[in-house]
Amino acid sequence: TNATGGRTVLYLDYGDVKIGDGTVSGYDADGKPVTEPNPCGYTVTQSNRLKALNKGITVDSGTHDIEIKNLNIARNSENDSAFCILNSSSVRLTVSGKNRLASGTYRAGVEISLKASLTIEGGGILYAQSTIEAGIGGGNGHSNGTLTIKSGTIYATGGIDGYGTGIGGGSSGSGGTITVNGGNITAVGGEYGAGIGG
Repeated sequence: TNATGGRTVLYLDYGDVKIGDGTVSGYDADGKPVTEPNPCGYTVTQSNRLKALNKGITVDSGTHDIEIKNLNIARNSENDSAFCILNSSSVRLTVSGKNRLASGTYRAGVEISLKASLTIEGGGILYAQSTIEAGIGGGNGHSNGTLTIKSGTIYATGGIDGYGTGIGGGSSGSGGTITVNGGNITAVGGEYGAGIGG
C-alpha cells in the first residue's frame, strides 16, 4: 500500500473514510478499497484540491495518527460531518497543505465528541466552518471534548447563521477543555457564541 511516513494514504475522491480501533475503510489512489489497518496511521488526501467533495472522515474508536493533506470538503446534508471524532477516540492530527472542512448545518466543521480528544499540529492551513455549530468542537447542542493545538494556521468559523463558537461548544454547548500551545489561530463565533469557549 502506498504510504508516506509509514502512514497509509487514503483518497477521499472515491468515498468516505472510516477509522476505528483496528479497522479502516477507505480507498487508494486507484479507487480500490483499503481495509488493512495501519498502526502507523493514515494520510487522507484527494487528487484535486480545487474540487469540493461531499465526503467525510469519521473516527469512531481507538487512538490514531492522521494527516490531512490538501482536502476540500463541503457537506451538503444538514447532519453530515466533514471530520468527526466520536465516542472516546483520540486523534493526533497533522495538517499539511491547505485544507477546507465545511460540515452540514448541525455538525461542527471538525467535531469532537464530549469524551473524545484531538491534538492539532503540523505546518499547514486548516479552514473549519459550520453554519450553526462550532467551527472546531461541538455539534448540535453538544459541548466540545478535549482539544490541544500545538501548531498550524487555523481559521475556525462557527455559527455563521447561528450561535456556535469558532472553537468550543456548539449551540447551547460548553467549551470543554481547550489548550493552545502554539499556531496562528483566527476563531470567530456566531451571534451569541465565543470565538474560543462556550
